[in-house]
Amino acid sequence: VNAVASNRRRRQALAAALTRLGATVYPSSANFLMVRFDDSADAMARALLSHRIVVLSLSEYGLRDCLRITVGSDEANARLVAALTHILHPPSAVSRLFELPAASCTWR
Repeated sequence: VNAVASNRRRRQALAAALTRLGATVYPSSANFLMVRFDDSADAMARALLSHRIVVLSLSEYGLRDCLRITVGSDEANARLVAALTHILHPPSAVSRLFELPAASCTWR
């Protein structure tokens, strides 16, 4: 597969996933995206770093709510989307109660 076409496909898929999460994704023809979130870019970059994902905050350039996100492999992009899903839509304490393994629930 042509590397340019492969990057275009991954970029489009990543942009669509980020848009579904509520981010604004700016048009790009490169191997990275500029993405705007409702939260501070610095805070978002720190949160992603806690998931071992490195992105560039654009706050130093006056874009306080934008990140530069490199388009990675399908697996890397899936990890990024999963981490952002967790950050933007964390599971509530109540829903975590129902995630207990079946073996931990015994009836007597």
